[in-house]
Amino acid sequence: MKKIDIHIYYGRWHHPISLHTVEDTFEVMDRHDIEKAVLMSAKSLCYDYREGNRDLFADIADQPRLYGFVVVNLHYPKESVEEIRRYADRPQYRGIKIHPSCTQISIAEGYDKALFDLVEALGKPVLLHTSNTKFTMPTICVPIAKRHPTLPFVLGHMGRPDWQNGIQAAEEAENIYLDPSCSFPDAPKIDESVRRVGAEKVVFGSSMMENNPGFTIGMIQDALITDAEKEAIFHGNAERLFGL
Repeated sequence: MKKIDIHIYYGRWHHPISLHTVEDTFEVMDRHDIEKAVLMSAKSLCYDYREGNRDLFADIADQPRLYGFVVVNLHYPKESVEEIRRYADRPQYRGIKIHPSCTQISIAEGYDKALFDLVEALGKPVLLHTSNTKFTMPTICVPIAKRHPTLPFVLGHMGRPDWQNGIQAAEEAENIYLDPSCSFPDAPKIDESVRRVGAEKVVFGSSMMENNPGFTIGMIQDALITDAEKEAIFHGNAERLFGL
């Protein structure tokens, strides 16, 4: 079954992972039949968001299967707007990534109207890291999603152990979507997401190289949903939301 992965970390990571190059990315993608992918720079998340964005977009410039998120830091809204404008006209641009855990500021605390107005006008999604901390709970995003109704917000990891909170957020806002990549393979997670918000609101992401893609692929393949719903999750929704 065709797959598009919207959640891949690129570059050296703070975990002891040796796979970090474009060639490594292709090797893992091919092993799991992943046709296209959207990447974010690990350096941008953990060290310098501008330097990491520069490295990523330089490395994927001539790679037609690879696309990129611009990582922003909500502590620096003006500079983050400049970063988005710097890459938005590149064919690889597919949205922005916000990581409240790395930056220690929630999307609500760091909300900047000009930044989100710009991303909404550009027509590509926000990938938001979510988990179970005061910075990362999925429902924090709901009021902001409602202020920007045409901007898709994809909840990376859909709240990790608090995935029920992720589903709740997707129920409360039409433009919130779920990315189930994480380290918590709870058996009913995919089934319940599809039952409560529909397969059209679940988007495949793997979190490689941090996680093995087979982890999330297996959750979706073994879910008690139809093949058509699996097709939507594995590639159809990414094609629609990210223009892939």
